[in-house]
Amino acid sequence: MNYEIRHSNMLAWLLDSLGSHGFEASILRDVVMRPLRDGINTEDSVTAIECIGMDFVPALIRREALAAGS
Repeated sequence: MNYEIRHSNMLAWLLDSLGSHGFEASILRDVVMRPLRDGINTEDSVTAIECIGMDFVPALIRREALAAGS
């Protein structure tokens, strides 16, 4: 079985800062911060300090479009 849609739904729910999970923006902030903590950044990257100060509520979480006939 293909569980891609279920996994995508779950990830979208976890990343939703207004989700019913009660974590608010903490999961989204952690996902955004991970590359910064790991030293993976570019000239265009925000700094960790900038990220900590960002307001992630509300955040727009978009999923892939379903293919026709799915």
